[in-house]
Amino acid sequence: TYRSTMAMTSVFVFVFFLLHFYEGRVSYGARPPHILFILADDYGWGDIGYHGSEIPTPNLDALASSGIKLTNYYVQPVCTPSRAALMTGRYPFRYGLQHEVLMSSRPTGLFLNETTLAQRLRDQAGYSTHAVGKWHLGFFEWEYTPTYRGFDTHHGYWSGTEDFISHIANDPSANNTQGYDLRNNSAIDWLNKGTYETTLEYEIVQSLLDGYKANPSPNKKPMFIYLAMHACHYPLQALPQYLEKCNFIQNEQRRTYCGMAVHMDEMIGNLTKSFQSAGIWDDTLLIFSSDNGGIPGAIGGGAGINWPLRGGKFTYWEGGVRGISFIRGAGIPDSLKGTSSSELMHITDWFPTLMHVAGINVSSSSSIDDVGFYNNNNKDRNNNVSFPLDGYNQWPTIVQGKTSPRTEILLNLDQIANNSAIRRGDWKLIVGPQQYSGWCPPPDNTSTPSCIPPPAKVPHINLFNIADDPLEKKELATQYPEKVSELQDRISFYLKTALPPWFVPNDPASNPDHFGGVWTPWRSSPTTTTTTNNDKTTKR
Repeated sequence: TYRSTMAMTSVFVFVFFLLHFYEGRVSYGARPPHILFILADDYGWGDIGYHGSEIPTPNLDALASSGIKLTNYYVQPVCTPSRAALMTGRYPFRYGLQHEVLMSSRPTGLFLNETTLAQRLRDQAGYSTHAVGKWHLGFFEWEYTPTYRGFDTHHGYWSGTEDFISHIANDPSANNTQGYDLRNNSAIDWLNKGTYETTLEYEIVQSLLDGYKANPSPNKKPMFIYLAMHACHYPLQALPQYLEKCNFIQNEQRRTYCGMAVHMDEMIGNLTKSFQSAGIWDDTLLIFSSDNGGIPGAIGGGAGINWPLRGGKFTYWEGGVRGISFIRGAGIPDSLKGTSSSELMHITDWFPTLMHVAGINVSSSSSIDDVGFYNNNNKDRNNNVSFPLDGYNQWPTIVQGKTSPRTEILLNLDQIANNSAIRRGDWKLIVGPQQYSGWCPPPDNTSTPSCIPPPAKVPHINLFNIADDPLEKKELATQYPEKVSELQDRISFYLKTALPPWFVPNDPASNPDHFGGVWTPWRSSPTTTTTTNNDKTTKR
């Protein structure tokens, strides 16, 4: 009959829609997985065990071996831009965060019209969203802080770095102005002054899992936990029990860095046990990523190793922008566990990829195609129209082995530093000065840290075939001028739509001395009362 035929047609269309909508997600069902995103700070390419490091990282190695290692994965050269790219799916030059990092005394942050990954997952996919650890995307007004940017909770610090134990953060751009920086949501967390940062980060995630496990509701929300770790960022500080595990390293800075990395690895291993105890490990998708390269000891301020890659943090050489990353857990086919993917990927890609995992529709052209989110009514601070996503949905690439939809990465363009870099296919172009340009091997037991300098003066324009020369030793600009022109044209294309860096002078009103020695928003009032948290039971 007509009715039965129409009913069968409706069922067919509905089933077809479900199969299409959940493409790549059927292995863990229609309910989206929990997402644990771990971002390691200033973690060098050569500092993880499976890259040959002398530092033992058995837990990270095991997790990577049970998932997919992403070996052609790129990040930004410093902290703030990578975090902004992750949270927005867009290049930092779109919103003026392409130059250096945010400093605590400067009234800047991630534009308020930028909708974060946390907002999308919470508001459109029903996730509970939790940020743990470092923020570094602005706090001069309350609206820039994590719980105003899509996170239900945040327990950590707002600045770029701080003492691991006292939680005192200083701003070197403001005569090393110091202040306390540890928050439980909007409350100042004095209770955990003296708790080592990595230990505290574990306790916070454990508290989140305890709360989830204790919730009797059969309809619990999936969790998005963004664990932005302090390790292995300076200052170099390690607890004695972890230093002892690194006694085989004679160089003091490197030994301390090793202790920090070993502690981080142990903590992540303990977290996997906690997820198992909560009964949700099999329903959790874990992503591990570094935010930029490590700072070599010879440069000062760190002791990371990116060897054998060139350069490190602050630079556009591979050691600064080639990131460590792997993905494992819910949705990863058994056939791909223990494999590597060399497909081109950038940190902006996690935004549309994780939205797809959560069931939010993302078009194949990378821009979000639901309700026209990026439209002419979405303006930035200069009243310019916002742009579509720069990230691509990489889920079919990751779980089905398809070719990456990404063909190029604009690694950065910085109008103040007068430099830029792009990777397009196998080719990479770097234009302008870099802070350092050598190859920095790990120090042996009889030497101090040092770098191998370039054999000649570094030219203004550098061209490399990264597929053939990942160590960037064979500069090819004079041999392939047409390739240089092609890549320069691409940089010029992006420059046409780039905002100037939002890089402003320090504001004396930010001084923590005005607020009882605490870093706090100084240009607006919170909509909720800010209190001091001394209650251990409220830690989360």
